Amino acid sequence: MLSISRAEPWMGNIGYLARLNANRSLQWVAVMFHSNPFVGVHFQGTSAVFTNNWGNRLLLGLMNPALV
Repeated sequence: MLSISRAEPWMGNIGYLARLNANRSLQWVAVMFHSNPFVGVHFQGTSAVFTNNWGNRLLLGLMNPALV
């Protein structure tokens, strides 16, 4: 099982994207300090699609060796 997470702090200008493995151990995390917060995430095939509060999307291919 794969888990993808996103969050934003109360200020709204810092957020993170993270991937957890089946044991809920952290595999990777990306921290954004100067961007709009991500407010949604969903799977699209073998990719994760993150959406920020302006409707912009970031598509990450989860089969990419750097993101596995």
